[in-house]
Amino acid sequence: SDLPSGRFVQWRAAFSAADGHSPHLSEVTVSFRQANLPPQIDRLSVLDPGQILVPANFNPAQQVYEPAHPNREGIFTTVRPVVPASQKRLKTLWKRGFRTLRWEAEDPNQDTLVYTLSFRPERSAGDWLSVTEDLSQKYYSFDTTVLPDGRYRFRLQAFDRLRDDDPERQVAEEVSEPVLIDHSTPVLGEVNETGDELLVVIEDRWNPLRDAVYSVDAQEWRPAIPADGLLDGRRETLLLHPTEQGSLLLLRLTDAAFNVVTIDLTRGSRP
Repeated sequence: SDLPSGRFVQWRAAFSAADGHSPHLSEVTVSFRQANLPPQIDRLSVLDPGQILVPANFNPAQQVYEPAHPNREGIFTTVRPVVPASQKRLKTLWKRGFRTLRWEAEDPNQDTLVYTLSFRPERSAGDWLSVTEDLSQKYYSFDTTVLPDGRYRFRLQAFDRLRDDDPERQVAEEVSEPVLIDHSTPVLGEVNETGDELLVVIEDRWNPLRDAVYSVDAQEWRPAIPADGLLDGRRETLLLHPTEQGSLLLLRLTDAAFNVVTIDLTRGSRP
């Protein structure tokens, strides 16, 4: 008989005796069809700027490491090679300009999942634009230099069927937190000289400073000291104490997105 969908079946048989013979039930057969349940995305995270994932046995000295030619189906370039199905262990390397999305997902029916990534600017309510489709691995590293500075959201979709015309196909999706794409280097503000001390104001539009060092006449780099004692802001006043300014005074700055700039602070070269 037709039964509604459910996880459990309860069945009861009522017997009555006739002619002194006890009733006997020898077998009960229940046929069922497992319902296809949607996938579940447990986590979608974004690695720090420059971090990429590669197979644990990947050796850049022996294998092609640079990205292949840009994708002819879109703007995004990824890293090759892709992890074989048999190689599940990963390690983290660093590549300037790249970002990596990583996720955990599962399917209640143990179906093999395929993934699609799309993106749009954070404040946009327009269509999601394709990054890549038909992924089998649970991460994706891509070159961010194709995108202008700004904040973006990425949407992950997990499908339990490859074909979109399959009536049994189920999908789950998750949207990332805003992801900051920053290619802009820190810029020089005011420079004031007091005796043998330089007070240098530095500003960065998107990210706090990560490192600040200076060099006199191409000698070793020395730390530029933040006036407030902590290098953690998008606007900082740095204190430089060159014993002598020499013929070349350089200030090298790195922000949290690893954008690097070297500024000439030699007298006569300052703005």
